Amino acid sequence: MTGVANQVWTALQNLYLNPNGCFYGLNLQNAPLFIAGESYAGKYVPAITKKIHEMQLETNNPLKLNLRGALIVDGFTDPKAIFSQMGMFSYNLGLVDMQERAILEGYIL
Repeated sequence: MTGVANQVWTALQNLYLNPNGCFYGLNLQNAPLFIAGESYAGKYVPAITKKIHEMQLETNNPLKLNLRGALIVDGFTDPKAIFSQMGMFSYNLGLVDMQERAILEGYIL
């Protein structure tokens, strides 16, 4: 995830620190910044947020962002834990019968 965080940091520098010091005439450095994502981004959002926070602590960093928070929706952060509940979850919703539930539970890593 470090590689992705570094790439996003580079993209943010390119976005915020263009030759005019603004983006389409807007100075965005003071605007609130929220990092958000869903599903597999549950792995990326924390890494990106951490990278931004670490860079804000560096005194020689020219890019100061107004990082206000991070949001993960329906995060796919722990596949083993998620899949371990899939059979029971599907059964309780009426999506599978007891035999199909057992099959799903057999796929647990």
